[in-house]
Amino acid sequence: RGATFGEMGAFGLTDVRTATARAAANGGLVACACVKGLAIVQALRQFPRAQRSMVGYFRAQEARNHATEQQRKEWLLTIAVPALGATQLFSGCSQEFLHEVAVTLAETTHEANKVIASSGSSSSSMLAFLSGTGELLAANGSKVGSFKVGSTFGEVSVLGLFSCWMGTVRTTSPCRILEVAQSSLKRALEETASSGLSEGLRRLVADRHDQVARGIPLTALPWLGADASEASVRAVSLVSEKVLLQPGQLWTPTPDDGPAGPFL
Repeated sequence: RGATFGEMGAFGLTDVRTATARAAANGGLVACACVKGLAIVQALRQFPRAQRSMVGYFRAQEARNHATEQQRKEWLLTIAVPALGATQLFSGCSQEFLHEVAVTLAETTHEANKVIASSGSSSSSMLAFLSGTGELLAANGSKVGSFKVGSTFGEVSVLGLFSCWMGTVRTTSPCRILEVAQSSLKRALEETASSGLSEGLRRLVADRHDQVARGIPLTALPWLGADASEASVRAVSLVSEKVLLQPGQLWTPTPDDGPAGPFL
């Protein structure tokens, strides 16, 4: 509220927009006042002293805006896009697609011992740790996992498979977090020539629903005797990843010291 955009053009200092302004996806309705350049020019002609002082101000503002744009581009190139590409969900995606996902994102910083996601609360996003460490807590408060740089949480929410956080995430050191909203993923799929990606994500969601219905993988372990109708069995199915291997293909399991921790 109260922010301005396009001062350079309104004051006749440039005839080209240097950036794009877009309403935030979850920010609600945006009301803007459009001040025509002609009205400003006429006013400045009547007050030439004000014109001279304002030209100096806006030249300095232009330089600050340029610096901000360069910092944003550098952040996207060196932090956001590589962080997304390193996740299991987005591994193998093109740089173009990863950039489209990242372009609407921003990182947040959190102090140690802060809850950044609460079990059972609504969610439609995924968290990625850019720095710091955290822990995953069950509904009863017991620790069931840990996070470090490269760890993610909430893939099932960003894919639209589950609309609540499946656990509580609490930081154990100062952290920088990248939150990937479902709306950012959908927009990227629409903006890029990614029909193959769209179909791949659709199949992923359908396969995960099938896993949940069948209780896979726990029901596939004969010595366990798991029941597909049990909530705990279905929860494991929801976050389990199916790996497809071609004949003769080698598979290197994820190491126990990876960002996601040990796998079964």
